[in-house]
Amino acid sequence: MEIATFQMAAVFALIVASLALYATEKVPLEVTSLGVLCGLLVLFYLLPVVGSDGNNTLDAVTLFSGFANPALIAVLALLVVGDALERTGALDQGAAMVLAAGRGSALGTMLMALGAILVVSAVLNNIPVVVIFIPIMQAIALRLGKQPSRLMMPLSFAAMLGGMTTLIGSSTNLLVSSGLVQLGEAPFGFFDFTVPGVVLAAAGLIYLLTVAPYLLPDRQDMASTLTRDSRRFIAQITVTAESKVKGTQFESGRLEAYPDLMILMVQREEHAFLPPFDDIALQPDDVLIVAATRDSLAEVSKADPAALHPRLSDAPEEGGAGPWAGR
Repeated sequence: MEIATFQMAAVFALIVASLALYATEKVPLEVTSLGVLCGLLVLFYLLPVVGSDGNNTLDAVTLFSGFANPALIAVLALLVVGDALERTGALDQGAAMVLAAGRGSALGTMLMALGAILVVSAVLNNIPVVVIFIPIMQAIALRLGKQPSRLMMPLSFAAMLGGMTTLIGSSTNLLVSSGLVQLGEAPFGFFDFTVPGVVLAAAGLIYLLTVAPYLLPDRQDMASTLTRDSRRFIAQITVTAESKVKGTQFESGRLEAYPDLMILMVQREEHAFLPPFDDIALQPDDVLIVAATRDSLAEVSKADPAALHPRLSDAPEEGGAGPWAGR
């Protein structure tokens, strides 16, 4: 096998492995990304791609140069701008106008909302646009009496469609334009994508308004699912190092020490465990999401006050005082 063929096969194998790890999330995403980069460094160090000048064209300097790419810096800057707009509430007035403009009908409300997303995503990166409009779409879903799941997918696609209309609307456009500069070609202009992008965005908008509503599932949100019994409360509590349940294993998804608490999820750092919690022993700093009545939570607090309580560093600054961040 020729070296070039082996190099291509190794790169494709690395791509397949990385996609599998991203999809399964067996390891954290950032670890997978760093592993891919390290794999490429090792591969092209052992099997260099020699150019006409006798140097390795894919050395470490070249592979790391992407972190200094102006397009990447521009994308990160747009993320900062979008996050600032969200945190400062600069678009709250615009959101109110969108809700008021489409008050007459569900179709009109969706048309105004998705149209606003298309326009904003043309001048901002897709990710901050989606973050900004998530609470708006949730408010629209509440007003229209629909589940938020039916509006989140149109939100995502509308942001992508609007991003195709300008250079900075999509990080892909910026990266390709930067690649042209590196190849000695003229970069893309700001509005080079506008005409075909608007045609595609218009077609996509019509599809989202007419066809997509019949295809999207009507899922209940987690809060509705977990709180069907109005007498129960959802609480988030943390296992301490002194807790009596430290090291305890579950039996049929329940803790023997606290039989009246329904454990919904165990959060351990970035990992979440769902019932029936087979072979899981509780460790200090594990966060338990539980459903229980007010009396059951009070009994647990009385019997073992130090057993379950939130870390003070994670406690909310305003409101929410007390042993549980319950809803």
